[in-house]
Amino acid sequence: YQRRVHGPDDANTYSLRYQVMLGTEMIICPAFRPGITRVQCYLPSGSGTWTHLFTMARVAAGNGMWYECSAAMGMPCALVKHDSKWASHLTSAIRKLKPVVF
Repeated sequence: YQRRVHGPDDANTYSLRYQVMLGTEMIICPAFRPGITRVQCYLPSGSGTWTHLFTMARVAAGNGMWYECSAAMGMPCALVKHDSKWASHLTSAIRKLKPVVF
């Protein structure tokens, strides 16, 4: 199932274990151990530009790439597709919260 969601034509998605894609518009890459401050998150080939919800950093997936992003226990690397209908709602809500320092 994950292969179909992440990218059926991208062989790098076949063995993904430590990230979750919610529909086609969000990727969550959690930190699984205390002390972790960065995680590797795979952005599938052709999936467009993604925005990190807590840092607002943007990254383009291009032909598929590993993206190292800020994360911590309870504060995952949460990416939303830049052109998603949810992007502006989620980024706006996050900005209203207390600033996150990684």
